[in-house]
Amino acid sequence: MKDPSHHIHEVLVRAGWLMLVSSLSTAYADNRIIEGVGFATPESVEYYQEADVYLVSNINGHPLEMDGNGFISKLSPSGEVLELEWLKSDPELYTFHAPKGLAISGEYLYIADLKQVHVFKLPGRDYLRSIRIENTYVLNGTSPAPGDSVIVADTGYEKNGEDIAPTGTDALYRVWPDGNYEAIIRDDEMGNPNGVYYVNDQEILVVTFGSGELFRTNLKGERINLSKPPDGQLDGVEKLPDGRIFVTGWEGKAVYELGVDGEAYSILINPIEGAADLGFDSKRNRLLVPASHSDKVIIHDL
Repeated sequence: MKDPSHHIHEVLVRAGWLMLVSSLSTAYADNRIIEGVGFATPESVEYYQEADVYLVSNINGHPLEMDGNGFISKLSPSGEVLELEWLKSDPELYTFHAPKGLAISGEYLYIADLKQVHVFKLPGRDYLRSIRIENTYVLNGTSPAPGDSVIVADTGYEKNGEDIAPTGTDALYRVWPDGNYEAIIRDDEMGNPNGVYYVNDQEILVVTFGSGELFRTNLKGERINLSKPPDGQLDGVEKLPDGRIFVTGWEGKAVYELGVDGEAYSILINPIEGAADLGFDSKRNRLLVPASHSDKVIIHDL
């Protein structure tokens, strides 16, 4: 494999000067951009703590098309692509169409893929099952929850020519590795939920792509709106142990930070095309940002 370091540019902002450094060794850089390595519409980055690697879902085409060519990449924390197609379709077992949200819960890896959720057992990436969730269209953001389960959002869109159209199936589901699932909330006025982040049973954070909102719900589906980000078409959400919340937005081409006061947003990274489902490297205190429109992954040191 070729050394990918020439594809990785570290962006440093110091005293208003923008310096581009083509080196993997500058560990204090704010941003490290991995590009030109084969990513194809990367949608989600998940930190697999036990193996100390990053997993990246690649839609590889239209996000709502059942084309059978999606794949999952494995990336080292230094930015090296360890396996571009660490997981790909197995015609006899499962097919990746447009894999989006990734979540590791216990020893299970969940992959949201349009109308189904694929489940693999780690560390051997052994395929368990694909769970078809009825009356869904675009299962998207995922987040680990207790009992080896995950929370999964149906963003509620379908392909309409080269565009997308709402389906009214907006929902949050809880899914278990044995194939069981239940609806937490179904509401065609939810605003097209995209990213989700489970904090506890009383706090599940959700961002919406259609209405551009951030809200909190619980396992009963009770909703409380939080401070609205500056721009819409929101995709990913992540909450850190210190209380800060990070949100990605397509319209503003940014990663936004909501401080612990819960009121004011600031821009963490801008511009970034198609910032999608965030991950967090808890070992190195890094935010992991897929840029789906430009086939990049951005590693941001917090």
